[in-house]
Amino acid sequence: MFTVYVIRSRRHKATLYVGHTKDLFTRLLQHNRGHVHTTAADRPWATQLEYRTHTRGEAVRLERQLKSFIRTTKTIPSSGKPN
Repeated sequence: MFTVYVIRSRRHKATLYVGHTKDLFTRLLQHNRGHVHTTAADRPWATQLEYRTHTRGEAVRLERQLKSFIRTTKTIPSSGKPN
């Protein structure tokens, strides 16, 4: 199982990050400890949304959809997966 996630910076509320992982708990720790270069400056982070997928391929596709949705609408989907 893979998790596609959206996290929001607690320091800069408008800053979002979308990614996928097999272990969300460990990945969030990495983000919050500054071990991820692209998110280190905006720590701390909080999980806003998560979706479970069966394969990495599904996770990558959903991650791309979420990034596109957030980039064009400037919002996080409120329910369900983005179209």
